[in-house]
Amino acid sequence: DVRRLPDDRSEWVVSGPAGVPVTWQTVETQRVPNALIAWRTDGRSGDTVSHAGTVRFHPTANGGTRLHITMSYTPIGGAVGHGVAALLGGDPKRAMDEDLVRFKSLLEHGKTTARAGTVRREDVG
Repeated sequence: DVRRLPDDRSEWVVSGPAGVPVTWQTVETQRVPNALIAWRTDGRSGDTVSHAGTVRFHPTANGGTRLHITMSYTPIGGAVGHGVAALLGGDPKRAMDEDLVRFKSLLEHGKTTARAGTVRREDVG
């Protein structure tokens, strides 16, 4: 989950190893309407995860939009922490890929599955 905070900040909560929530805050570093959003952690909130990313929006010839997403993170404990998370079932890339497939389904078909239920486009507000 990503929740907007004041001053171009956001709070991120992800399911970490063994389902334990991991939280950090980011600050928006760049925004170009209809083209780009960029963010990074800045250490002000004592985050244990270092995180940065960009989303670029590219129009397609058929009137759609292609997303190019780049994200990086350094988990709690660095490379060792990443290895432990992988052993306990925490794979951020796989989770993001699955979230993007659900998001694409929501946009294209008006519905998707999430949290053991069906979400419809009109339910999103």
